Amino acid sequence: MDKKIFVAFDGAEDLEVFNKLSQFKDSEGNNYIFYNCYDLKKKIDKEPDDNIKEEIYKLIDESDLAVIIISKKTKSMRKFISWQVMYLRNSDHPTICLNLTPIRSVDFSLIPAKLKRGNLSLHIPMEEKVFELAVKNWPDMNKKFVQKKKKGNFRFPLTIYENLYGVSEEE
Repeated sequence: MDKKIFVAFDGAEDLEVFNKLSQFKDSEGNNYIFYNCYDLKKKIDKEPDDNIKEEIYKLIDESDLAVIIISKKTKSMRKFISWQVMYLRNSDHPTICLNLTPIRSVDFSLIPAKLKRGNLSLHIPMEEKVFELAVKNWPDMNKKFVQKKKKGNFRFPLTIYENLYGVSEEE
């Protein structure tokens, strides 16, 4: 079954990363269906903010899960990226924070303060095998955490990486 994935990213800085991500396939060779707001940014000076926010929220709500690309620009979010991230932070939507660094948990040097507390998200490095595992498992894990009213920044245990790559690596 196709997974609809919303991706929040800085179009000026991270479009190449988004394009690379959009090449990821699952182990059966299936493409994921990616959504983003890149084209909506062109409307920022032409439409009221509330109209743009409504379009963003609709795209997010129609997706099975969301990915926030965590890069140098994400930490100093401007209004457009901030709208996407804050909507995800304040919702129960399954959210994966995708580190562009090899860090396998929260990259505190890059994550916006708004995502450090009070949200529910899984933090992973941008590696295709890990991404596939997250896409397959995080929505159900997220649902269980929401039911238990758990919040926080989660990561896969190191044993997951050992199983995926057959090597024990330190963060």
